[in-house]
Amino acid sequence: MSFGQSKFIPDSTVNSILALRSPKTIEKFSSRVLDSLPVNEFASSFLYEEQPFVLFINSNRTEFLMAIIHEGTYKLYFSEFKIGYLCYDSLINSDIKYIQTPYTSFYTESGLKLGIKIDNVMDVKGSSATYTNDNLCYCYNSIDSEFVIYGECEYFLRCIIKNDIVVKIEYGYTSL
Repeated sequence: MSFGQSKFIPDSTVNSILALRSPKTIEKFSSRVLDSLPVNEFASSFLYEEQPFVLFINSNRTEFLMAIIHEGTYKLYFSEFKIGYLCYDSLINSDIKYIQTPYTSFYTESGLKLGIKIDNVMDVKGSSATYTNDNLCYCYNSIDSEFVIYGECEYFLRCIIKNDIVVKIEYGYTSL
């Protein structure tokens, strides 16, 4: 197996529009005014999340994008994204608020998306990942990052793999 990239470069956007830590990109992505975005405080159903988030779904209702707002940050200041497959029937039978988008799928600026092979991820993101229990994880820390002291990542990328295929992508900044 050969890897195309030797150094990990973090992703920060979805569909080259919505960006981490950049509220001004939300209106371009969703065509919704910032004040009208439905923020979910937490989800304990099939989409478990402890932090507040805005949920977007694709036009086919087969994928979700969870834009997570970490505690202590500004309103609609997304620090983390999660992309995964969606069971739409479970969504409409829950109390989770969402926004349907015109996008057929969600992807990162480096081309990561659901359904690609693990080898393709490593070709694009490099070989510096750890792979355990179906989790392919990349970690990035700036020089003198306080996260290094605690053995954590300042920025992370995690791909959940089933049968060598990406079924979920999580990336962004670790909450403090």
